[in-house]
Amino acid sequence: MDRKTYMRDVYSKYWITAREKRYGVSFYDDLMCNYINETLPKNQRILEAAIGTGIPFSDFLQKKEHNIYGIDIAPRLVDKCRELNESIKCSVGDVESMEFEDNFFDCVFCFHSTWYFPNIYIAIDEMIRVAKPNGLVIFDIQNADNFYVNKAHNRRVFRSKGSGIFIQFIFNIAKFLLQRGALNWRGIIHEVPSYPQEISAHLEENVESIEWFIMSDSSKLEICDDFSKLKNYEKITFVVRK
Repeated sequence: MDRKTYMRDVYSKYWITAREKRYGVSFYDDLMCNYINETLPKNQRILEAAIGTGIPFSDFLQKKEHNIYGIDIAPRLVDKCRELNESIKCSVGDVESMEFEDNFFDCVFCFHSTWYFPNIYIAIDEMIRVAKPNGLVIFDIQNADNFYVNKAHNRRVFRSKGSGIFIQFIFNIAKFLLQRGALNWRGIIHEVPSYPQEISAHLEENVESIEWFIMSDSSKLEICDDFSKLKNYEKITFVVRK
């Protein structure tokens, strides 16, 4: 089983209720919803890549009179998104190969998802391709330079091979009994962090401007001008102008 199959057929069974039952809508989610809404005029054509159920981002923006599209690799999540908000133009699709024409959207965004993509660079290129000139492209990453993110990733790698498989089996039993989390029986490492410097270097060849947003200690969304300080943050949000 590869990562895309896992995300489509296994993880989606967990995620279809996880947003509502486990995660809810975070302060970060609220900030990003308001940032996009306040940055763009009404009736803009906006795409959410890896839309899931559409909650909270696309649902919020559609109700603020934006023209919302969405794609997700999992049909069950697309069906749920349509059920929750029939005004969102949602379809099954692969972020690494999107069936939209060049320069189509005023804004493309992707939150809580880039670490699930097998090739984040292809996905980024696709998001840039379908955005209009001077269009906005926004996405976040798990920061591989951060100690805690790296520690969690190394733990996932350990559980995917050798004696870690037995430990993963125990974790799966616990998840099943507690009904928490997606079961992983095949050693799929579905979450992979990225190095912000490498992402930035890739972007510089294709865009006009890049900003790095972080959640400050005062729970505000702030631009980080000092690249060396990014390692202090587990998540970094890239705000890019094509």
